[in-house]
Amino acid sequence: MEIDINLIQKFNTEMAELTETRDFDRENLADGAALPFIRVKKDKITQVIAFLKEKEAYSMDYLNSISGVHIVRSGDSGLQSMGVDVVYHLYSMSAMKGLCVKAFVEDMVPSLPTIDTLYRSANWFEREIFDLFGVHFEGSRDERRIMLPPDWVGFPLRKDYKEESMYNNMATTRPSELEAANILRQGN
Repeated sequence: MEIDINLIQKFNTEMAELTETRDFDRENLADGAALPFIRVKKDKITQVIAFLKEKEAYSMDYLNSISGVHIVRSGDSGLQSMGVDVVYHLYSMSAMKGLCVKAFVEDMVPSLPTIDTLYRSANWFEREIFDLFGVHFEGSRDERRIMLPPDWVGFPLRKDYKEESMYNNMATTRPSELEAANILRQGN
């Protein structure tokens, strides 16, 4: 999908009061590791997505995907969880251009408003993010696990996830990614 940097700059000019910047955004862009994107305040996500879908200049009529990225930060006491970036990939069929929109949710309150009233397919993506990262989508029509059993404990795509030693009489142990990284870090 081709990301249109001009659309991102246009949006950031028109809707500056709805956007924000995070420290880790600058780090990722400086490393050249990230696609261009719009970062929006989490409570404005539905308003922004609706604007991008309905305004003719953008016409983002297709939701390609919604994904999550668990953000951690290195500190004096090792790696620490900050929260989850929820990433929306939108596409305009008429212009054949795409946009990437991000909203950050802190660990303390891992929730965002749903966009499943704008794109029916959003419900499946939101359920996956809930199931694997623990982010709740306020107003969702169907927020329940989609990939894991209903009695599963925890959210396996978070870097601080620690598996139970057993699940239904099957061994499941391994260190969490954060624990493994901190162990390696202490050894250096």
